[in-house]
Amino acid sequence: MHHLCFSLYKMAKPSGSPCQGQPANCGDNSAMTDASPVTDFRPPHTDEHAWQQLALGLNQRVRLMESLTQDLYGPQIALHRGLIPAALTLEHGLYLAAMRHVQPAHGPWLGMAWFDVAQDPTGLWWVLKQSTGIAPELVRGVWPKSVEQVPPSMLQAWRRAYPAPLDQPSSWVILDTSDVHAMTESPLRSDCGVTWAHPKHLLVQGRQLWLRLPDGLQRVHGLILGQNGDVLDPLEIPIDVQTGITALFDALRHGQLVMINMPGLGFWNTPAWLGFLPALSRQWLNQDLILPSLPTWWLGEAQSWEQAWSGTRDGHLLPTYAGDGLHPAAMGQSLTPLDEYARALLRQQTDSQPEAWTLQTSWWGGKPWRIQVQADANGQTTLLNVAPTPNESSAD
Repeated sequence: MHHLCFSLYKMAKPSGSPCQGQPANCGDNSAMTDASPVTDFRPPHTDEHAWQQLALGLNQRVRLMESLTQDLYGPQIALHRGLIPAALTLEHGLYLAAMRHVQPAHGPWLGMAWFDVAQDPTGLWWVLKQSTGIAPELVRGVWPKSVEQVPPSMLQAWRRAYPAPLDQPSSWVILDTSDVHAMTESPLRSDCGVTWAHPKHLLVQGRQLWLRLPDGLQRVHGLILGQNGDVLDPLEIPIDVQTGITALFDALRHGQLVMINMPGLGFWNTPAWLGFLPALSRQWLNQDLILPSLPTWWLGEAQSWEQAWSGTRDGHLLPTYAGDGLHPAAMGQSLTPLDEYARALLRQQTDSQPEAWTLQTSWWGGKPWRIQVQADANGQTTLLNVAPTPNESSAD
């Protein structure tokens, strides 16, 4: 798929009383506004009711993740109540303690996320995988090599979702750390008002982000991460100064920049969350999840470790902390071809460091699809794109 389809559904933040002890953006998920299906957008052979349920279910999950993120970077009620293990948050390499108590300007923490979903033989949608940010296929396929091809509708959607202050022009930058942009002396601009830039083209002065242009500096209102992972501040995180933006976090703390996504959300990408979110939704939103998750067990809990190994015959052993930069690198492994001896040996190996592993059953239903979701500060989510998942599998 080489284009983005906008406004399949815009899902409104529900009204109602907030849950006790939780942030005020939780409540009943019964409301849906501006639901106007685009028939060629959804996967084939998907009826209207199932598609509406999918849209509602993804909206609910994004709201849950956003609400919990606000808490984890704020009062940390969920941690104190034991609803979330510290091993998956504070001790995850992609949780950034330096971002705690930061309030995003004009937008949410989680502006973009994607999900792998599939239907079982009864037509029910299941969530197989989740990740924050922009799907790699969109970065490679939709993000154009020529900046003149940036779809204007994409930029317009972001400008509507994250409006600039009245006294500032709306200047948006897509950040790309690839070698292509690293070798350019100046940022690459497009006619529709978005600029592609490398971190070296940006600087913070007076707690504001500025773009270095041949004719001087231009204030940046919105920064979109056009690659997987965070852009960090070398003053606060030990990274190569060439790959970060010095004093970036200070600009964010003072509300001088909209960022999609905010730094520090990579901990949501671990597969272990699929096993936690159903109970978290009941405890945090007082709701059952609309969409079930592929059965998943984080082996860091003794009960889950025993249940997973005794009940899962066909599945995948996945690293909990893949790519977090803090824990040792590890490779996943399929359990399907293993005989009893190899299975017992693998089980013994995971027992030495169980929190580093997550066990997930194999998918048994239909073809998986990858859906890109955008969220805004008003509690709305918009489904932007649907495409088959790579290799038609979410357990790579």
